[in-house]
Amino acid sequence: MNSSLIKLENYLKKIINSEELEQFIPSILEQFTELHLDKNQYLVEKGKTCSYFCFIEEGVLQHSIDIHGEEKTTYLALENTVTAALKSFKQKTPSRKNIKALCDCNLWVINLDKFHNLMLSLIHISEPTRQAE
Repeated sequence: MNSSLIKLENYLKKIINSEELEQFIPSILEQFTELHLDKNQYLVEKGKTCSYFCFIEEGVLQHSIDIHGEEKTTYLALENTVTAALKSFKQKTPSRKNIKALCDCNLWVINLDKFHNLMLSLIHISEPTRQAE
């Protein structure tokens, strides 16, 4: 495993919170690819479709919207968190907001097809666990 995936692996362990399901973390990590954004580079721009759901390994991403020609920050996504223009990402629709790197950022990203396949496989994996309860 790529040593820089350690932060993402630790994040997944916290949110999965199940020893039984932790065995699937390596296959989850395989679905992510590394993406670097330079300062002021966009993850997504207003009017374009958000291509990725991402984990922020390093850096800060600013979510902003335009109100009467003025940029207004709505959210700051910090290191060791996940973010996306979720509606745009999930529905493949134009984003209402910008997501911009406030500094150089290292991200781990997953596209929608891989995200859907991952969710389907996790549902199938967790079904026997739920039925056993």
